[in-house]
Amino acid sequence: MIVVIVCACTLAMLMVMYLLARGGRWSRRNAITPRLLPTELQRQELERMAFQHRVRTRIILDSALHNIQRAVRSTGEDGD
Repeated sequence: MIVVIVCACTLAMLMVMYLLARGGRWSRRNAITPRLLPTELQRQELERMAFQHRVRTRIILDSALHNIQRAVRSTGEDGD
């Protein structure tokens, strides 16, 4: 009786794994199913967030460059 229960549970687990793999959740293919694609509103929100990130990154880089240039100028004046 225990062997039958173990076999049934194993078969059920295999079926669940097979269905999950067929559903694309464990698929290793690069294809994206249409249900996983973002909607137009989500795409616009992602583009807005990406733009904000680029702006913040540019501000940080410009500030760092300015600080480096100022440090180089002050070191050059002190070293001469």
